[in-house]
Amino acid sequence: MKTVTLLAASILVAIGAAARAEEAGGAQALLQKSCDTCHAQLFGGKSDGAYTRSNRRVTSKQVLMDQVKLWNSSSNAKWGDAEIETVAQYLNEQYYKLP
Repeated sequence: MKTVTLLAASILVAIGAAARAEEAGGAQALLQKSCDTCHAQLFGGKSDGAYTRSNRRVTSKQVLMDQVKLWNSSSNAKWGDAEIETVAQYLNEQYYKLP
């Protein structure tokens, strides 16, 4: 019985990891399509410059979500709520590390 439980737990962990990787890939694709060109122009060729600059605007998860929503609207990306959440989560995990 313990072997079955351990196997089931391992499968769930693998599925969770695969889902996170898929979300990260999806978020990266959304950012590349809708954000990277402008960010690179604004930050000396560095598409991640908005996230790594010393005077960045994002100071909380709510501000991050607000910024993603603002630029989604400004860029006319037309992301849905799930895509906005995925991008905000990805940016937090990759760059901001906000609690």
